[in-house]
Amino acid sequence: MDIQELQKIKEEDEAKIKELTEKIAEIKKESVEAVMAATLENAKNLFYQKYERGRGIRLLGVGFHNIQNGIDDPQGELFDFGEKKKQEIIEIVEKYNIPKENIFNLTP
Repeated sequence: MDIQELQKIKEEDEAKIKELTEKIAEIKKESVEAVMAATLENAKNLFYQKYERGRGIRLLGVGFHNIQNGIDDPQGELFDFGEKKKQEIIEIVEKYNIPKENIFNLTP
């Protein structure tokens, strides 16, 4: 076998690997979508089982997390009560040794 034949085999193998990788990604996507659809259907069924006509409805929450690789976009808090900012201020105060009594309304 000469170098050209080996190069051709390598390119064919790379093309096959790429094709298989794309097929696997599509199968994973279809699987995730099927799970999401089934979960939504189960949530709807649960709602209809528990719903009583004429009564108030409580919130039924269904969520999915990290369903795709490579996406680092965590959901933020729904309500911000200032805890993150307060923690950042505490860290600054501690880093620079600022007396806490000099900070307005700062208590850990």
